[in-house]
Amino acid sequence: MNNKGFTIIEVLATITIIALFAIIVTPNVYKSVNNAKKDRYIADAKEMISKARYRKSMKKYKYLFNEENNCNAISLKNLGVFKMQNPDKGYYDTDQSGVMICLENDEYKYYIKLISNKGRSINNYTNIEELTRANIN
Repeated sequence: MNNKGFTIIEVLATITIIALFAIIVTPNVYKSVNNAKKDRYIADAKEMISKARYRKSMKKYKYLFNEENNCNAISLKNLGVFKMQNPDKGYYDTDQSGVMICLENDEYKYYIKLISNKGRSINNYTNIEELTRANIN
């Protein structure tokens, strides 16, 4: 007798192995994608801080900064960002998002707030030096 094919046991064993592999791999892939998106939010925040540092250093942009308790706040729109896509395929609110520059102990500290219409946000001004994945909601 010529047996060409697989037995039901062989097929079930193969399906079981593939299912176990998927159960183990899927959460790790999801976590990696999630961390990559949060890293992109942090990169966007650093980019906005860089733009604010540049504008702060230029005298012609002094009018853009609003004084708030020894701090200067500037919106993303005033940084020249009119539409910017976030990692979750939404957009940052360029009026509500911004950078705050504060003079603390004779040193400038930079804080970022990125409000998004879809996906995650950095809802409160957060010191850029302390910004981690945990700050991104």
